[in-house]
Amino acid sequence: MLEDLKLKDLMLVTELGRFDSLRSLSRFLKVEPQNLSKKVKNIEANLGVRLIERSAKGVVLTESGLQVVAKCKEVLSSINEIHQFKQRSITYKDHLNICSRGYLVQALSGPLTQAFEQNLPATGLRFMDLSSEAMEKSARENQVDIVFSFGEIDLGKNWHRCKVGKVTSQFYVRENHPLKTEVNLNELKDYRFVGVSYIEGGRTNIPNLLGGQGSGLNRGFDSENANYTKEILKYSNQIGFLPDIAVRNELLSGKLKTIKIKGFPKKPMDVFLDVHMDTVNQIVQNRLKLVSKEVFGSKDFSYTKLICYSGSILVS
Repeated sequence: MLEDLKLKDLMLVTELGRFDSLRSLSRFLKVEPQNLSKKVKNIEANLGVRLIERSAKGVVLTESGLQVVAKCKEVLSSINEIHQFKQRSITYKDHLNICSRGYLVQALSGPLTQAFEQNLPATGLRFMDLSSEAMEKSARENQVDIVFSFGEIDLGKNWHRCKVGKVTSQFYVRENHPLKTEVNLNELKDYRFVGVSYIEGGRTNIPNLLGGQGSGLNRGFDSENANYTKEILKYSNQIGFLPDIAVRNELLSGKLKTIKIKGFPKKPMDVFLDVHMDTVNQIVQNRLKLVSKEVFGSKDFSYTKLICYSGSILVS
């Protein structure tokens, strides 16, 4: 009987066809093969159709099985939308969740806090430092309301996107570094570069800072974010490649200086603002755009000094 089917049965059906044997599927689901086989037979009996064909080579979905799997995915998607609607009504009652990379969160949290406190005091803000992969996943699952990111991504029909400014990445060293402010590539052979390494998609990515031009240069320590890189630069002769917005305070205080490598162009990145139209009204959108353009577009904009520690933002 169809009414005997449970949600976990629908979830099991959607997994059929992913593996060429029930034994492989049982390992994936972490259940005993005989229990899985019995469960599939019970589901087939309830539906009145055969979902899989068994052979010496394994299992394949039947024509009816393909149709049932597609329908189960539709049902689960609808259930997920209902669950997300419920979560939104609870989670976003008092706060808007803003996510970006750590150094963008640092640059934005002070000005946004000030702007919202003065102009939209009833709107609470929660700042989140997430990787690019986590940002996109959280946005698609409606766990965040506002995303600041780089590059072209499509978060879905409920999201509105606009370009709010640019960030330029350059090379930085400590203030009393032996290198001059403008150097040739061959002058860098005695120094190491701080390598940015990060985990995304389940694997470690290590970008080449100088592309083909830097193939003969020495790689230095690894760092997963701008804050760690800045600390390495302050206490060593290594060279870091960082967004200008991430080192503003260090440049103003004289702890770091910019070096220009002849023949290596600056690398500007467009910054995009995405807002969830179901949870962010037009007044809030306009305030976000205004502050964003001030942060990314005006060199004279006054930044609040911020310290990021263990995911918390401390304003000093």
